[in-house]
Amino acid sequence: MADLSQCYLHKLGETEKSKLADLRSRLPKLMAQAREASEDAKAAEKLTIWGVDLEKETDASNIVLLKFIRAEELDVDKAAERIVQTLIFRADCQIDGLKDAELPKCYQGHDVISGFDVEGRPVMISRFGKMDLEAVFGDVEAFVRYRAKLMEEAIAKLSFKKGEPEDLTQVHDYSGVPLIFQTSQVKGAVSAVTKVFSEHYPETKGVTIFVNFPTAFAKLFKAFSVFIPERTLKKFQILGEQDQEQLFKFLPPQAVPE
Repeated sequence: MADLSQCYLHKLGETEKSKLADLRSRLPKLMAQAREASEDAKAAEKLTIWGVDLEKETDASNIVLLKFIRAEELDVDKAAERIVQTLIFRADCQIDGLKDAELPKCYQGHDVISGFDVEGRPVMISRFGKMDLEAVFGDVEAFVRYRAKLMEEAIAKLSFKKGEPEDLTQVHDYSGVPLIFQTSQVKGAVSAVTKVFSEHYPETKGVTIFVNFPTAFAKLFKAFSVFIPERTLKKFQILGEQDQEQLFKFLPPQAVPE
């Protein structure tokens, strides 16, 4: 596994600096490839990722490029290809417009994006207990757009300044979720979201905290955790139905809704 500790703008090593310069030099060609592959990308006045103009050399654009380099473990060729695919995805799916789009009623009222965790990361809280599971998870494309909208709103709270937090804290509250929650319909929608986020939202996962997590789910998670890379596994925190107080190790009280 590659050492990624110096692949951050505020502690950039010489090797990482050269890889960043390499990727930046390819940007005109990468933009052209995206426009060639997508009519929507071709029609766009400017192609950006999370509102950041990659072709303009700033701390923000360097931070975004380094995210792609880290995600591909310092392989610049793979990072370049992922950037092209992400630009195409954002243009074709009109992701830039999602942040201000109104959600269908079944997706409203379950999420809070507010405040910052103890390390300064933006916090996104989702409560699954009162969801109409069939309505929320039944349309996979709509579910992906719903979760992508939340990600765009949360990422908009990042400063993209050197040395400041670059990822998010997500809290998933399972209070009131029935044990039949993991139906094939739910799994299909969650798998689709996981694929989109892993491909097009690199290095945005800081900590994901599962709150009020039923024992049955915890056992399943433990069984499957052997298949999760250690670097990713460290980003998950499982808090059971009696562990709510531990949440405040990660979030200040004012960041937690009642």
